[in-house]
Amino acid sequence: MTKGTEQRELKKLEEGKDYKEKIIHKRILWKENIIKIFSILFWLVIWHMAAKSINQEFLLASPIEVLKQTITDIRKGIIWEIAFNSLFRILAGFLTAVVLGTGTAILSYRFRWFKILMDPLIMTIKSVTTASVIILFLVWFKSQYLSVIVSLFMVFPIVYTSILQGLSEVDRSLLEMAQVFRISPLKKIIYIYVSQVIPYFESAGTASLGLAWKSGIAAEVIGLPAKTIGINLYDAKIYLNTASLFSWTIIIIILSFLSEKAFLYGIKYFIGRIEGGRI
Repeated sequence: MTKGTEQRELKKLEEGKDYKEKIIHKRILWKENIIKIFSILFWLVIWHMAAKSINQEFLLASPIEVLKQTITDIRKGIIWEIAFNSLFRILAGFLTAVVLGTGTAILSYRFRWFKILMDPLIMTIKSVTTASVIILFLVWFKSQYLSVIVSLFMVFPIVYTSILQGLSEVDRSLLEMAQVFRISPLKKIIYIYVSQVIPYFESAGTASLGLAWKSGIAAEVIGLPAKTIGINLYDAKIYLNTASLFSWTIIIIILSFLSEKAFLYGIKYFIGRIEGGRI
C-alpha cells in the first residue's frame, strides 16, 4: 500500500469517527430535550392538579386559565408595549452596570489606591437589601426611572468583582512573553486580557441578568410606573387575579430567558471574532 493510499484511508477513518461522534452528540441532545419537555409537562400536571384540588381560582389559577388570560392580553395588544417598557428599562440598567463595573474593575486592577477606595462601596452595596434600595431610590428619583437605577445598583458589584478577579488571575507568563516579543498594547489587551477575562464576564453576566430582572420588577411593583409589568402584577394582586399574575410572571421568565440567550450569543460572537483574528 502506497503512502498516498494510507493517508486517504486514515482520512476516511477520521471522517467516519467524526461522523459517529456527531451522531452520538445529536442523540444525547435529543434525549436531553425530551427529558426537559417531560419535566415541564410533569410540573404543569402538578400545577393543574393542585389548582383543581383547591378549586379556588383567586387562590391558584390553573395553567389553562393562565393561557386564556395570556391570549386575551395578546389580543388586546397591550402586552407588547408593557413588556417592551420593562425590558428596555431593565436592560438599560443592566448594560450600564456592565459598562461601569468593567470600567471600575480595570481601574482597580491598574491602581491599588482606587481598589481600596472602591472596597467599602462594593461591600455596602452587597450588604444592603433590595427593598431598602428600592424605597431609598423612590425618595430620590421618579418612579419611571426606578427599575433602571435599581437593576444597575444590584448588578454593578457582581460585574465589578468578577471582572477584577479575572484580571487578577491573568497568566503572568503570557504577559512576560508579550513583552519579550514586543506585542502591541492593543493586541495584548485583546488576545491576553480579554480572552482570559471572558469566562468571568460570561458568568457575571448570566448570574446578574436574572438579578436585574428580579430587582427591576420588584422596583416596578413598589414604584408603580405606568405601562410596566410591575404595575400589572400589583393590579393582579389587588383584584385577586392569579391568572393574570401567573401570566405576567411567565412573560417575565420568557423575557429573562431570551435576554440571557442574546447576551450569551453576543459573547460567543465576540469570541469567534477574536479567534478568527477579525478584531
